[in-house]
Amino acid sequence: MLYAWPKSYHLIMVILLATFGYLGYQVSEYRTGPDERVTYFLENTEIIQRRQLRDLPETTIPFYGDSLVHGLAVSRADSSLENFGIGHDYSENLLNRVREDLQYRQFLEYAVAIGINDLGRGVTVGDLYQKYYCYC
Repeated sequence: MLYAWPKSYHLIMVILLATFGYLGYQVSEYRTGPDERVTYFLENTEIIQRRQLRDLPETTIPFYGDSLVHGLAVSRADSSLENFGIGHDYSENLLNRVREDLQYRQFLEYAVAIGINDLGRGVTVGDLYQKYYCYC
């Protein structure tokens, strides 16, 4: 018979894993920083996603973000959402992506979830908020 852990245990484990994952990310990002492979990955994924923009219905809601969105099944939350997350992305690049994407296609709504990579690079929450506030 399998032992069922209490739900509070699962919540504590998720919090611990997220905390240690974030701390590990900060250390590795501080030591290495973005390299040519990451830049290559970002640029090529952006190209692919811009091709996808042309074929989407007008009612689609592009969901922009970093790796947390990239690996997320956003269409399961709402069938009108389309995943435009890119791992390793950061807020400044994402805002540039949205500006450029608007040249290719207009949508009624956009969803954005980003910030973990910025925080890992030492950007404060206030700076992130200011970037988005000024953009809107």
